[in-house]
Amino acid sequence: MARSATGSHRPPLDAPLSTDSPETMPPATASRPAGPSLATLVLLSATSILTLNMVLPSLGNLAQSFDLGFGAASLVVSVYMVVTALLQVVLGPLSDLYGRRPVILVSLGLFALASLGCALAGAWWLFMAFRILQAAVISANVLSRAIVRDVSPPREATDRLATIGMTLALGPMLAPMVGGFLDQAFGWRATFWLFTAAGAALLLWCWRALPETAPGGGAGAMAQIRTYPQLLRDRLFWSYTACMGLSSGVFFSFLTAAAALAAEAWGMGEALLGLCLGAPPVGFLIGNFLSKRLSARVPGARLILAGRLATLAGMSGAAAAWAVGLSGPWAFFLFMPLIGVGNGLTFPAATVGTLAVPARLVGAAAGLSGALIIGTAAVMATATGLLVGHPPAIGPAVLVLAVSALAALVVSLPAIRADWDGIERDHDAAPAPAPGPAARPLRG
Repeated sequence: MARSATGSHRPPLDAPLSTDSPETMPPATASRPAGPSLATLVLLSATSILTLNMVLPSLGNLAQSFDLGFGAASLVVSVYMVVTALLQVVLGPLSDLYGRRPVILVSLGLFALASLGCALAGAWWLFMAFRILQAAVISANVLSRAIVRDVSPPREATDRLATIGMTLALGPMLAPMVGGFLDQAFGWRATFWLFTAAGAALLLWCWRALPETAPGGGAGAMAQIRTYPQLLRDRLFWSYTACMGLSSGVFFSFLTAAAALAAEAWGMGEALLGLCLGAPPVGFLIGNFLSKRLSARVPGARLILAGRLATLAGMSGAAAAWAVGLSGPWAFFLFMPLIGVGNGLTFPAATVGTLAVPARLVGAAAGLSGALIIGTAAVMATATGLLVGHPPAIGPAVLVLAVSALAALVVSLPAIRADWDGIERDHDAAPAPAPGPAARPLRG
């Protein structure tokens, strides 16, 4: 049973939520709030993912509608990603201070209004202004993770996050198909009309079904800000976050390299390329399924290790195939599902690890880690594009993937070592004095 930094047991739970064994459950009376249904959290997470991916097929028609080049139209995606990364740093702490529920409700309201603005916009600058405002919906994704951690002990949180991950794995595959159909049948504005309706419906649903789960210390803004250095000094938070950032970067590096190689080195058609690019998301679905099945009896750190080794094995296999002269597309894509499998095994448990902080910092931790993950992936994708070169070469591509996979494993080792037998730090605990020699310290 987990103990606090002073060696005392955690406060008892009124109603334990975990289905873990008695040895791995949190003690039976720590006060955890009742949370929303898992379906609500899935809808919240999926909305922010679909908002990014569903517009991809419409970029060409957007450019034509506003008389732009394709590069300018691509700002619909790139600027949106930058803004979502920055907003996570702000929205997470706001949810610690004012609550998860009000931040999510306000964000969904802004998203619905911004989607309506995009659907009606007659000028490019006005469309982009509303598109930037649409990014507020990222709170639905980042705070759904915080809510899971608010209401669930570590292993149950891993299980729930794996379930969410399984559904989100379908987003990058299905959203472009839906967006493409809407564009072809009704024009690109139809996608934003759908966002408007979905945002309004989700706002009404969450108004009814989303309870408050943040602890609500009521200490005030300055007192809250003074706690942030505690998060920044948490070496395990940085280990888990760096692991997820580099793991996500491997996937985005793959997308960058595969698109360049397929078009200029292998002459692959768009349909075949699209099928091959779907291999890692399928692997991600499998990895999350394994996390869900194993999380009740296997500590999260061991799932992370298995995931990092799976991805490293795949990328090493691709590099070895290239080294022996197998430089065709099938020798490359054959190993890529292991990116998804590894990330599916890694992300649920690593997310729990980043949020194993005092309760008043859970939102800040979720926001900061989410922003750093997106930022790391963007930097790695850009670097991969530069390293692969023009015309692109497969050798640098597979080496970048293998080195990145190795780096993701290395940065995860401090967290894996600390939490090998499970996450025992109590994120609900209040700050405690320095531990005695026989007590295991709390994070932070």
